[in-house]
Amino acid sequence: MQPQSLPAAADRDAIRAQLASTPLRMGQIDVNGKCNAGCWYCPVKYQGNPEEFAVQMPVADVGRILGALRNSALIPPAFRFLYSCHYNEVLLYRHFAEMIPVFRRHGFATMILSNGTPLTPEKTDLVLANPDVFWGITLNVPALERGDWAAKAGMPARMHDLLLRNLDYLHGKGRASIQINCATGGSGLLGKGIGGSKESAEAIARGFRERYPGFNIVLQEWLSDRAGKLERHDVLTHRQSATRQVVGCSHSANDGGRIYGWVHINARGDLFLCCDDFDMAYCFGNLLEQSFEKVWMSEAHVDAIARAQAGICRNCQFRVER
Repeated sequence: MQPQSLPAAADRDAIRAQLASTPLRMGQIDVNGKCNAGCWYCPVKYQGNPEEFAVQMPVADVGRILGALRNSALIPPAFRFLYSCHYNEVLLYRHFAEMIPVFRRHGFATMILSNGTPLTPEKTDLVLANPDVFWGITLNVPALERGDWAAKAGMPARMHDLLLRNLDYLHGKGRASIQINCATGGSGLLGKGIGGSKESAEAIARGFRERYPGFNIVLQEWLSDRAGKLERHDVLTHRQSATRQVVGCSHSANDGGRIYGWVHINARGDLFLCCDDFDMAYCFGNLLEQSFEKVWMSEAHVDAIARAQAGICRNCQFRVER
């Protein structure tokens, strides 16, 4: 991996220069803007998905946006991967099967990031039959035992049987990862934080490994407080607000972090700041109305970054200060 190049854009001219010079390598597109879970470590539990963006993208618009990206001079041929999640559940997209050939036609792939309850046997078969479009399955399942799972996932206990049916079927068909978000690695748990101890997290992992030896079981002991949002909801924190001017982003192992090296698109086709912009308060253009080049290099984009550096970025642990 090449060393990360941390941007230092302290004014609008520097932001413009950084946008022009940073290679785009990865992205994220929401096709469904809503989640059916309420996991304790997610803002959805405490305030729901932002209503304005909790919509489903018409599959024709998915094609228009992916085509606009692929035909843009700013998107290199090696840019192939787009996460299909931003605090949402992609498997609840009503056009899930229809989007597969659309991704393929434009040379893009994604992966399944899900809580597992909508991963029916039918959808499992569909995902596994299209490995060129789906580059893996990772399920966020915080517990195995019914009551513990219901409390941590924020879902009715009756859905636990459905989850286990889906996991059992998937285990018999192919490989996947189960991520156990537990916040035992130094995250500052607050009043509503229920990550548990390291010992209890390891016991949960052992239970999953015994039942599903073919899955990769991962303990995620470090969780983001989402640029201070989860601290405001009394869940967890490990932030200290910036003491100097914020000039960049170190999130993700690519040049420019999330701000400059990633593309983020919501279910209405808006480009927005980054994965910690939960409310999508830093939108700067719409790919159903404008070309990608025009939006990406726009003054609205420069303004969104400048506002973020004086706002949301100051509470983010990935900030780069002057």
